[in-house]
Amino acid sequence: MPASSGGSTQGPALLAQHEIRGPLPEARNLTYRPRQFAAGSGVDDATWGTQRVDNPGPYAGWDILATPNEGITRIADRADWLVLRLNRPAVLAVVWRCCETPIGWLGGWQPGPPVVVNGASLPTFTRHVGAGETVLGGVYDPGTVPGPHATRNTYWVLFAEDNGQPSPPPAVPAGQAIPQPNATCPGWVHDQYTATGPDGRRYATWHPQIDPVYWCYFRHDHGSDPAQFAPSYHPLYGYASGAAGMDEPHAGNKTYVFDDGQGRRWLFSQHFGTASVDRACVRFHEVGVAVASSSGEVLADLHFMGDFGKAVANTTGARITPSNCPNQAAEADADGSRGERQLPVVTSGAVGYEPWRLDEHLTTLGLTGGLTFNTTDAILFCADNNCNRGVATGSSGTKRFFTYTRGFGITAAGAASGTFYTDPEGRATVSAGQPGAVRQFVKPGLTVSVPYLGDNQTCYTTDPWTARYRCDATLNQGLPTELENAIQPPN
Repeated sequence: MPASSGGSTQGPALLAQHEIRGPLPEARNLTYRPRQFAAGSGVDDATWGTQRVDNPGPYAGWDILATPNEGITRIADRADWLVLRLNRPAVLAVVWRCCETPIGWLGGWQPGPPVVVNGASLPTFTRHVGAGETVLGGVYDPGTVPGPHATRNTYWVLFAEDNGQPSPPPAVPAGQAIPQPNATCPGWVHDQYTATGPDGRRYATWHPQIDPVYWCYFRHDHGSDPAQFAPSYHPLYGYASGAAGMDEPHAGNKTYVFDDGQGRRWLFSQHFGTASVDRACVRFHEVGVAVASSSGEVLADLHFMGDFGKAVANTTGARITPSNCPNQAAEADADGSRGERQLPVVTSGAVGYEPWRLDEHLTTLGLTGGLTFNTTDAILFCADNNCNRGVATGSSGTKRFFTYTRGFGITAAGAASGTFYTDPEGRATVSAGQPGAVRQFVKPGLTVSVPYLGDNQTCYTTDPWTARYRCDATLNQGLPTELENAIQPPN
């Protein structure tokens, strides 16, 4: 397994996660802005336009989370409408932006000094809260919306340390660019997220979309937080591809973590970028497969260049013939590949599904059954069957799901069990010191498979912050997991 990864080492911001339940559930409808409640600042409002803070009162320098003020949010009556997860104890202040008397869930809050916004004095209510989850209600108490045309402005939430003081800006190493919250992270922040591979080299690894200390954006996502698989496990982005002499774009590395319902956790890593038409020519992409028991014992840890076969149009099955690789489909067929990449093509109807089916049958890794990664959120479609030109979709590339066939799993009977080494494609065992050797592990005697849930099964994300996957028989594809509109192509 990789050694411990890097990442920001200072204390995180006060807020770890935010979520609206019910109307507008996607986390990208909220933006947490550390230390930005100040005189003269503007706060976005979808209904009334930017709101100017004239006088922040005693809350100058506090963090602000402005809840979305549009459509159905203005009649929200859930008792658990807004969920906040705090890294440590804090003082919260609610800026109540409606003219009516504050509602029931604010009854335990203390009245605070008003703030002035757009020339109007607005009341505030404060409360000390502990670390962990804090739940706030909607703008109406449950069942009290008076009529179909009744609406209220939603509130703002302000955050300070438990002593009532604003959080100080996090320190920055000497000579490094200062990260700005809600802006793109400087390269040095991103470069902290590394892990040590079996060869002693440092490799890029998983990081969140938003750095938890500086609250700056990395502009791409890597899927599931691997801490859900095992706290000390870190994917090695570039380990197998580097052994193969390939340099895959970093942003395309995606990770998927799920429970199989039988006391085991699984982790897949896969290179799945959708921001370039070059993917029509690239048949082999880095794949990782790891399995752990409920006690945390790693039962298998595989790294290889997965064979995703020929590229075809997803509606017609016609072979895609780019100028750079017009024979790519014929070459895959000639090699006996069972993999296939079905790409969306505008002239063939522009259906958004993009399933990539992995061919495992030529490997010596003990993999059984079939595995397909899919997305309806590709950043670029092929313009036509040549796929020399792409058409931007406006999607973030963060909505990904996967399916598997009956019997998908790993068996030591089909692999050189224990610790062993293979070529980068996992097709032949090699000696440990051979150039391009990739270390593999399958526990001796292991035979594991994922329960087959039926023809309509799919595995999809349930939480945009951790991107934990859930497998069931509903064909649910989940939601895009973009946070705070932080993603930009390529992703």
